[in-house]
Amino acid sequence: MYLLRKIMITGVLFCITHTLLAQNTHEKELVIRGEPMLSSDQIIADREVNYDVNGQLAAGLLIKTSLKDLNIESTLGVLSIMGYENSVLILLSPKESKVNIYKEGIDPLNILLSEAGIDLESGKVWEIKVTEQLKKNTSEELKIVKDLEYLKNELVANRRENKTAEGVLAAGLKIYSDWKNLDIAALDPDKLLKTQEGENYYLVYLLPDIQEVRISMPGKKPLTINLAQTTLESGRVYSLSIE
Repeated sequence: MYLLRKIMITGVLFCITHTLLAQNTHEKELVIRGEPMLSSDQIIADREVNYDVNGQLAAGLLIKTSLKDLNIESTLGVLSIMGYENSVLILLSPKESKVNIYKEGIDPLNILLSEAGIDLESGKVWEIKVTEQLKKNTSEELKIVKDLEYLKNELVANRRENKTAEGVLAAGLKIYSDWKNLDIAALDPDKLLKTQEGENYYLVYLLPDIQEVRISMPGKKPLTINLAQTTLESGRVYSLSIE
């Protein structure tokens, strides 16, 4: 009896441990890309099936995504789900406060609607874009996750603003990152002409003979990218990814 009990307890502990490990080993997470928007051309029809248990016309949340096999839950319960190509429309009580989106093998997206800037209202539809991304680096240091490589299909435009006063055309360094407000600087400030910020990248215009680039942000130790042994060419664009 004691042996059986011991085996059962061990089995339970194994299952718990295995579950916890599985939850912590996902490399990707679901995220909202961009800002939620109140739709200007979508409404919820005033039909009996679109009312919640309190007699209120439902509000809508249109989830734009290319991901398949999503599971969606909410605190008060999802009234209905309608799938379309690259989007899912869910009907919710206008008093709903939280929506959870799950996909196997990826960390879920838990949306507190008020914190996301979503104010549900009967008959109206909010739109969000949901995608997956590599989980953000939670350590104290920024790190390179994809080394420097040459982008064959991109070039630096041959324009005055991309050149030095002497006419030297810059090279481009496209730094992919989901972090916002990165500060990008050079050991020699004259070697870095400008930085443009895209949706998930920073495009840095720098001179081919630059020695290093320093990337920093609040709460993280700075990352120094040594370019002294790298031959950059004017007009060419290179990339790397950090997290």
